[in-house]
Amino acid sequence: MSVLQKIREKTYLVLIFVGLGIGLFVLDPSSFFGNKRGDTFVGIIAGEKVEGQDFELKVQEALDNYKANYQSANIDEATKEAIRNQTWEQQIQEIVLGGQHEKLGITVSSEELFDMVQGPNPSQQVRQAFGNPQTGEFNPGNVIAFLKRMEEDESGDTKKRWLAFEKDLKKQQVFTKYNTLVKKGLYVTTAEAKSDNVAKNKMANIRFVAKRYAALTDTNITVTDAEVKTWYAANNYKEEYKQEKAVDLKYVTFDIKPSDEDNQEAKKWIDKTTEEFKLTSNDTLFININSDNKYKPLWLAENALPAAIDTLKKAAPGTIAGPYLDGESWKVSKLTGSKMACDSVKARHILLKVEGGNNEQVKATADSLKKVIKQKNNFAELAKVLSTDAGSGAQGGDLGWFKENVMVAPFNDACFNGKKGDMTIVESQFGIHLIEIMDKGKESRRLSIATVERKTEPSDKTFQTIYAKASDFSHKNRTLEAFDAAAAEAGYNVRLAPNIKPMDAKIAGLDNPRVVIMWAFNTAKKGDVAEEVYEIGDKYVVAAVSEKYEKGFKPLESIKEEVQAEAKKDKKAEKIIAEIEAALAAKPSAEDLANKLNTPLETAQMVVFNASSVPGMGKEPAVVGVVAALKAGQVSKPIKGLSGVYVVYVDNVTEAPEVTDFTPSKKQLEQALWGRADYEVYEALKDNADVVDNRVKFY
Repeated sequence: MSVLQKIREKTYLVLIFVGLGIGLFVLDPSSFFGNKRGDTFVGIIAGEKVEGQDFELKVQEALDNYKANYQSANIDEATKEAIRNQTWEQQIQEIVLGGQHEKLGITVSSEELFDMVQGPNPSQQVRQAFGNPQTGEFNPGNVIAFLKRMEEDESGDTKKRWLAFEKDLKKQQVFTKYNTLVKKGLYVTTAEAKSDNVAKNKMANIRFVAKRYAALTDTNITVTDAEVKTWYAANNYKEEYKQEKAVDLKYVTFDIKPSDEDNQEAKKWIDKTTEEFKLTSNDTLFININSDNKYKPLWLAENALPAAIDTLKKAAPGTIAGPYLDGESWKVSKLTGSKMACDSVKARHILLKVEGGNNEQVKATADSLKKVIKQKNNFAELAKVLSTDAGSGAQGGDLGWFKENVMVAPFNDACFNGKKGDMTIVESQFGIHLIEIMDKGKESRRLSIATVERKTEPSDKTFQTIYAKASDFSHKNRTLEAFDAAAAEAGYNVRLAPNIKPMDAKIAGLDNPRVVIMWAFNTAKKGDVAEEVYEIGDKYVVAAVSEKYEKGFKPLESIKEEVQAEAKKDKKAEKIIAEIEAALAAKPSAEDLANKLNTPLETAQMVVFNASSVPGMGKEPAVVGVVAALKAGQVSKPIKGLSGVYVVYVDNVTEAPEVTDFTPSKKQLEQALWGRADYEVYEALKDNADVVDNRVKFY
């Protein structure tokens, strides 16, 4: 793997912090932002509006950089969405953390950057980018050599990516300085270390009497609506009642599939074409003009022929097999030739990277290597040193045995068309290969098969028919109740998509459903059915919003049953506590109290005070807290727990061992704090920034 490729990977490995490359795309704001809604900003971060045009430029820069780094002309929708989300997160960090850096005056000087790249102790990113991928060994000379070669790239692409890499280094260093500053401000006192020692090492053996809430049936406990509201008002601040902005969706799909008529039309076409295919003398041209798939030379072993064309095994060249149905395609195949060929090849290669369009220069280098190898028989040694294919290079270039069509076409053809011992130079999208054919497998008869294919696809008439069916369903059922009833009557499968967030990119069963999500958040109200029928992939979709949630705390009506259950549990606790207090008035022994409450006397050994669970109870932090304050021989008052009410008898307490030097303990606690600092400080700043995300209006 080349150094440049590793720089590319490092750049995207930390895309949240990456310095984005310079983009050439300029968006017309009137065509996208500044739309009918009148909004021109995609969000607000710490009171700062993020203009849509500016954000889209950053996204486009990231997309352009991705294309350049991965040499890809196209990017799929899932990757675009991921890059857009990462760019948004970067925007938040730049504003939230950037403000902190500016206040504190944290910067990285050019001298410091130089030291990070070429100094005696380079940054970890540089070490990884220029290190040996197998051994991890770092050679500073590789950095100098790369920077010299970079200047030779006339296109400037290498330098552009290097500058992005440097920008990322600076940004990472600023983050590191800020986080280090925060960490150095964290201090653990001796008193905290002593308390931690007690919490970890002080233990108690207890007996306890427990009356669980499950012992009282819900039918015997009633709560009024007023009591439910009172409980909710007192407890709705709890973390479990927080919610993000979201919707629940229901949808029905109408699959766009070829009709029987479409299938018959495809069959008629293949029947007619079969007669023409029999007579043609130029199979390649005929296929390229008529078939849904272009001609691709394919030599198949006799035992690899599909059953539908098995008759060609013993046929003469020019023989036709078919038409036959293969999946959703009608095909007709012709035997165009046969030959004896091997089934596998063993080869090794040296891959030389082509950069800056210097193909001929690299080919000349490969030719020189070929001459040296023929004289010195040192292929493996040179491959280990020179090949940019790190995997095979470490093995002396050895690729082992491989079947036909496993490698890229130029490489494959050179190996399977050559002879054992041949050494040849070929070019592929990966660079220039110097190949040596080390061995060839057993030869067998291969057949050249040419195939004309007509895919059975929905016609315009079929699209219109299915769309009309979906549209009719949508227009006749304008409420959620009507939607559910009509779907049930028609036997349609109503799919549920709960808790969909504004920037979610997936809904189970739908490819790229952003258009539905945008409608649900920007236009729809609870209970609405989409008037528009959405074409998503190979489906028409009719969607409905069954619930909408605003960011904040869940409203009572959405969790009434849950709140009612908690309110009942509180009433049970009151009733049980009253029962236990009455029994305790007579100062009974633990055994007598258990008998009075008709419940067993239970024990728990080695209750540790920094734990939230108690053996035999489960998670009961309130009980642990009370036990921590009791001494041997003491009895607790009734303790309202998560699963019941408890009375605890402390039999004995093992005190924490005496510690004279708390330095190691303090250091350990500080390390734990430091480990949480990076994430928690950022999340706290982000939460305080009151981030408003409006991207769903535009994407």
